[in-house]
Amino acid sequence: MSSIVSSRYKNEGFENDERYLVNFTAGSSGNSPSNSPTPECHLRYTDSRSHMIIEVPVSQLKKIKTAEGTVSVKRETQHFCETTTMHGPKRIFQGKRWATLFWFVMVSCSLGLLITQVVILASEYLSKPTVSDVSFLINEDGMDFPLVTVCNLNPIRKSYIREMNKTGDVHPEMINYLMQWFTEIATLVGSSDRQNLHEGNQELQEYQNKHPNFTADQFFMEAGFDCSDVVKLCTFQGELFDCCSLTTPILTPLGKCFTLDLSKSPKANMHKQTEPGIQAGLAITLDAHLEEQFDGSSDSMDALFTNSFVDGFRYFVHPPNTIPHLASDEFTVSPNSVAYSAISSDRYVLLPSHQWGNCTDDYPKGINSDLPYSSGNCLALCKAKYFLDNCGCTPALYNIENRSKECTPYETFTCIDTKLSEHNKITGKLEYQPPSCTHCAQQCNSLVFRAYNSYGSQFSAGAFNWLRSKNSNWTVGHMKANFQMINIFYRDMAYTEYNQVQDASITQLLSDIGGNMGMFLGMSVITITEICLFFSKVFWLGLSKKRRDYMYSKRINEKTHEREVCETVEKMKVISSNGNLANLIRTTGGAMLRAPKENVEFRIDLKDLANHLDSDSDGYSRREEGLSRSSIQKY
Repeated sequence: MSSIVSSRYKNEGFENDERYLVNFTAGSSGNSPSNSPTPECHLRYTDSRSHMIIEVPVSQLKKIKTAEGTVSVKRETQHFCETTTMHGPKRIFQGKRWATLFWFVMVSCSLGLLITQVVILASEYLSKPTVSDVSFLINEDGMDFPLVTVCNLNPIRKSYIREMNKTGDVHPEMINYLMQWFTEIATLVGSSDRQNLHEGNQELQEYQNKHPNFTADQFFMEAGFDCSDVVKLCTFQGELFDCCSLTTPILTPLGKCFTLDLSKSPKANMHKQTEPGIQAGLAITLDAHLEEQFDGSSDSMDALFTNSFVDGFRYFVHPPNTIPHLASDEFTVSPNSVAYSAISSDRYVLLPSHQWGNCTDDYPKGINSDLPYSSGNCLALCKAKYFLDNCGCTPALYNIENRSKECTPYETFTCIDTKLSEHNKITGKLEYQPPSCTHCAQQCNSLVFRAYNSYGSQFSAGAFNWLRSKNSNWTVGHMKANFQMINIFYRDMAYTEYNQVQDASITQLLSDIGGNMGMFLGMSVITITEICLFFSKVFWLGLSKKRRDYMYSKRINEKTHEREVCETVEKMKVISSNGNLANLIRTTGGAMLRAPKENVEFRIDLKDLANHLDSDSDGYSRREEGLSRSSIQKY
């Protein structure tokens, strides 16, 4: 009647229920119509009559397999919830009533906590946090000794002014005016008198007209003391040496100064301090030469006010290739006293801007210089450019490269008064508006010397005797009035290094986020991929009308398939519950049902079925169990 095809078709709707565990193969039979409104069954027996064959239509059942997959948003959501590696969605989808609500609240709270943690972690990372890594380093072979710059607080010699005034061209107003050449801008504006500045400026112009080669810088370098005049004795690690052979004269706001660089010594043991303490450091004996000051007692010129209220020396301890007053603190020592400076060094290694720091090694746009970059140099050059752009000249205090035209104190005062001041509505006065140089960042690598100072006053009698033994021309009276000593030494053979490092990295960020994802929702990168695929499918459903129509037709077809399968299963239940296969014929009116083109073949062992039907008159459950084991055999 029909030829059985060897290929097998598996229907999970039957195989999952052991009561109807069957194998069915597709076959072709006659010229029966392919579509019928209700399922039709065709009964036949094998030649031995020991097996009955029931053929049921499968033209629609075979489409169940091809229709599996996403047929709607609900089915896609169900598929996602059942297959995702994330904890929670499956329990929500499969839960009942209160269980669904409970798991929904748990997943929602976990998701909220996860989002909060991710936002906090991302905010911290985007804020570019940095921390300082502090290291204490010990140099066993010694510490390089820093540069020492000493400046006499009396910048000009009285003898030089007398020699200069032999022609009678030098007036006290001009000398007082020159003493304000390196005055701080705030001090110049706040305490100077316009009339006195004007008179002094006129005196200077008259002198320059008679002496065209005269400059303020040249004046301070020639009027200052020589090295041999102020530096009397130097010892390093207890050994006397010639200081002046290792010094370089420089011009600073304090006038002519001298920078001592021990690295220039031909003796290698003088380049470093090899052990801590005062006995292994540098000692310098200085002579202030107060007799060279204008005191107003025996001269026609009154006492001059310089940059300090005391007599003596100011000294700086600074790294190489730096400007002393811009790279170091200032320390002062007065005559007939001893200063002790126990120094320590700190190195700062900072991060540039592209590595989350704020340091730089380059001058900002608009500032060009051959000097090594430092924040102090940058600030001075920035202020110099500000005055040069607005006044046409630069105050000597900021002209650290000696490239620009220097403003006289009167020109500086006038420019500030007319161009660089704004009217204060509260006080009713003009106030100086300094330049904004915030773009001058800290240098990335800097070495700073810190000094812990202590002082002793009045030399002892034994000190005077020792000094006189070095030079018999030094009288005790002169030494009491003019001599002072500074001792500079390392207090220990170690230095502190501060390294600025990033406090977060992309690896750490991902690790923290991944840990929170796993803790709250059991998520991973695979889970994120699953979520992206799920939402892309849902998005495509909402975007494409053709896709929606296709999914809708799939859903209708699936419901039709489910209904047909249920009707077929009900037929099989009738056969099992009645215990007589002839009822199926009566159910169909005794007519031979036409077989469709494709059929499912069920082979039932009649002998085995009969034995089970007769074994227990009231054992529906036993017949049901027996059928699941052997009555319906799988072929």
